[in-house]
Amino acid sequence: MGWIPTALLACVSITLLVKIVQNGYPVTALIGPLGTGLSAIGFARVSMSGIITESWGIKARNTLRTYSWRWDEIDHFELRARGEVPRFRVHLSDGRIQGFLGFFARSTEQEERGQAFFRELAKRLEVEQAKSMSETNR
Repeated sequence: MGWIPTALLACVSITLLVKIVQNGYPVTALIGPLGTGLSAIGFARVSMSGIITESWGIKARNTLRTYSWRWDEIDHFELRARGEVPRFRVHLSDGRIQGFLGFFARSTEQEERGQAFFRELAKRLEVEQAKSMSETNR
């Protein structure tokens, strides 16, 4: 679920809240449905979290926000040891660092897949940086 559907759901929820209060129902009656709605929104964002590679750069989604960086804005990626939070970090050329949760492996196989993804991402960054350097040297 993107931000536009989430905003529409929030508007509908607020409208329902106002109608319920205007009709004299107790606000405490909303705790269950409101909690369920917020949980659904949170689950949707968590399920969309991850790293997406594009020809121009990457999109990195976490629970609250989607970040986008061009390849030339990225200095390097860092995959920290298991147990260190945040585990995956993007180091930007301007010195900023953005960390992401969600790289949690429950099995050796999942850990190996995560490590392989990280290696492929680092290789892609090297290729894109080399392309950028050759274009600027022309």
